Amino acid sequence: MIPPTTEAETEVRRVIPGVPFEFLRRAGPPPWPGVEALLVAGDEGAPPGISAEALPDLRFAQHLYTGLDDFPFDRIPPTTQVAGNVGGFALPVAEHALALVLALAKGLPAVHRQTFEGQLRPVLPSILLPGKTALVLGFGAIGSELAPRLRALGVRVEGTTRDGGRRPGLDRSVGPAERDEALARADVIVNCLPLTRTTRGSIDAAAFARMKADAIFVNVGRAATVDAAALARHVASYPGFRVGLDVWWEEDWDSNRVTVPPELARHPLLLATPHSAGVTPEARAFALRSALENLARFFRGVPPRHVADRSEYPGAPTPGPDVVT
Repeated sequence: MIPPTTEAETEVRRVIPGVPFEFLRRAGPPPWPGVEALLVAGDEGAPPGISAEALPDLRFAQHLYTGLDDFPFDRIPPTTQVAGNVGGFALPVAEHALALVLALAKGLPAVHRQTFEGQLRPVLPSILLPGKTALVLGFGAIGSELAPRLRALGVRVEGTTRDGGRRPGLDRSVGPAERDEALARADVIVNCLPLTRTTRGSIDAAAFARMKADAIFVNVGRAATVDAAALARHVASYPGFRVGLDVWWEEDWDSNRVTVPPELARHPLLLATPHSAGVTPEARAFALRSALENLARFFRGVPPRHVADRSEYPGAPTPGPDVVT
């Protein structure tokens, strides 16, 4: 959420000076004619009044967060451009992904448990990363931060892209038709995919079947890009498969609870974190500046970056936004 704090107001005035704005919590009742842009964030219940009818002049909406699968597309005018905050949280998420990879390579979930059970041996052999191959599924802003950190450890980095074109920092760019072959040769797979119509459930039983039995699989993208049942069946069949998850299929923000599927919770090589990869004070401040700078482009008449294709997000859930206008 973006609370109406002095710090937030100061940042808005600094980045988009001269543009009148108001926090939704302090705005009057709808409709709001004349509002041209929104800064949207949050997971709470929908504030009353947000609708296409209430915002007839809305031309641009900027999400504070990267993913748009939870954006309320159906509550704004169909002609409104919508942008995700691509790169806003890339650095902390990449660091978190690297931490999961390293911890899993060294078998920390299993040896931590073993230590507290008072056993010295036998220990799970750790994986030496130099010379290994990592595949980043959905090579974008997070992958661009993760790749040099993996390469510093001697890891060869491949990444999937929509067009298969070359990207800085990659040893090999992988197009859609080459994904299965890349999955088969990877020792480490890091999922950074957004949740769209195309990616939903795309990491399925067939994808897991392509992976090495002792591969490391980390998900810092969206949970629903992974078939949960397929992952559960895979770890049951391949107990040496190492899994790090920061995102979950059932995240109840109202009750502050995450549900870990019991089949996965029993897996001794699961390392779980509660969707916390981007939770740092520095990340929050950087993400706000990044989002506001894209709003500034709109008000300067410069095309905003990262405008979404609405057709990729049909039937997306619509949690309520907290809005700066």
